[in-house]
Amino acid sequence: ELREFAELKVKNYSSGMLVRLAFSVMIQVDAEVLLIDEVLAVGDANFQQKCHAEFERIRRSNKTVLLVTHDMSAVRRFCDRAMLLEKGRLAAIGEPQDVGNRYLQLNFSEEARAIEKAAADQAAMTGHHTPVAFMGEEGETFGDGGATIAEAWFEDADGVPQLTLENGRPYTFCMRVRFDREVVDPLFSTSMTNLQGLQLFSASSVWTDPTPGTFRAGDTALFRVAFDNILSAGRYSITAAVTLADGTWLQLRERMFGVMVTSTRTSGALVDVPSVATLRREGAAEGATR
Repeated sequence: ELREFAELKVKNYSSGMLVRLAFSVMIQVDAEVLLIDEVLAVGDANFQQKCHAEFERIRRSNKTVLLVTHDMSAVRRFCDRAMLLEKGRLAAIGEPQDVGNRYLQLNFSEEARAIEKAAADQAAMTGHHTPVAFMGEEGETFGDGGATIAEAWFEDADGVPQLTLENGRPYTFCMRVRFDREVVDPLFSTSMTNLQGLQLFSASSVWTDPTPGTFRAGDTALFRVAFDNILSAGRYSITAAVTLADGTWLQLRERMFGVMVTSTRTSGALVDVPSVATLRREGAAEGATR
């Protein structure tokens, strides 16, 4: 989308135009190893979609790609392995989901930063740079301590808590949050992930009530999300979070609990979108039989 600026001197390009040009040049290079730095984090939605499509094509070609980014969603979407560097030191390496969570911990958890600093000091004394252990087990919780997700559950249409969700029926996700200090305009969110790590459902108050006001220490809030369950049969993990508009995590409970979805049919799809299939015979050749 730079054709109309072909005669413009490159020194007069905007930063976004420069990134478009750089990405276009990069994908033409027949290299076995590609080093890509933050290119997926800029540009408008259309340009980013083009980047994602090209990135998938490069992956399918079995080339080695090293993606440098602060976008954890890109890490989870595109990477087979991830490595976290903290002040030039290896802090974690492994599955993208776990390393992404470690990144969030180091950004929003005082305790995690203290542990990492102690490990860095130890490495400076001994010369051994050992990554801090990080296990992505169910119940992993971090944040700055401004709020606590006390409990979460699913209810059916009658308000009865449910341990399994039947496909095709309406349910409500409920999350009770207690505030441990004064917080202005917190945002509430949840997501459901299948066993393959694909996020198939998410909801957030940012779309419905982005400015709920001030909550003081000791206040509680009940966040509810009503939805029609179109998920296919299987086990899903529930993640719940309370954040601020600037991205600060008050608390994130990764894979807080699991829930089973049941179904009377198997479509083979990740979601079972309601549909009606019809068939009409429009004509038959002479002598044809049904």
